[in-house]
Amino acid sequence: MTRTVREAVYVLAAMMGEDPTDPATLKNPLTQDQLLSALDKSSLDQVKIGIAREGFFDHLNEEKKEIMNRAIEQLKGAGASIVDDVVIPSAKEKWSIDVLVYEFKANLNAYLANVSAQVPVRTLTDVIRFNQEDSEQRLRYGQSLLTKSDKTKGTLTEKEYLDALQFDQYHSSINGIDAALEKDQLDVLVFPNNYGAAIPAKAGYPSITVPAGYTAEGEPVGITFTGTAFSEEKLIQIAAAFEELTKARLNPTFEF
Repeated sequence: MTRTVREAVYVLAAMMGEDPTDPATLKNPLTQDQLLSALDKSSLDQVKIGIAREGFFDHLNEEKKEIMNRAIEQLKGAGASIVDDVVIPSAKEKWSIDVLVYEFKANLNAYLANVSAQVPVRTLTDVIRFNQEDSEQRLRYGQSLLTKSDKTKGTLTEKEYLDALQFDQYHSSINGIDAALEKDQLDVLVFPNNYGAAIPAKAGYPSITVPAGYTAEGEPVGITFTGTAFSEEKLIQIAAAFEELTKARLNPTFEF
């Protein structure tokens, strides 16, 4: 979350790197220079964009739909080719958070095991206990997700986890984002706000959200561009071009 696309790219570039203990980082073909140089190649000309309406625009009221439709027209006016009503085959699947529940304990325990020995909290169980010691301050919103995760073995070997992981990976990528992109030979998909964020997130695919406008009451509406694996360069070029074209973002004001 940053003020501009440029700042987001700076943060992403700074976060990049290879970690031998995290195999996913070893597969990234992109470099920091590629991401940074994409900022200077911003363009919407001849970009093919698919609009994912079904199941996503339904969450918007008429005012927000109007803002999104105006943004789509701005994309078209700047040279983008628009394919409307693109269907993501898996959009109506019964998605769950099971992968998160199982992985949370395993990953948190792995992290806490390597922090300073002076830190008394070493496992998810310790975190839960620590919160319970001052529930009035630390548990205003409960910790149901933590307790649910702590009931798993933390080994990532349970059948329920492996089944959920396979389901998510297939339906988010092959039967999800990639299927929609390939059908119409699209460069990116567009979602309103973050309503479509879960599907690319499960696939490990990149998304970037840029301000598209504001309601009469000042509520921001974002337009999210999503691509396939390692399509960050294209997303940066498109998002930066849209940002420059519309200059929709307003500085926040605070009243005390």
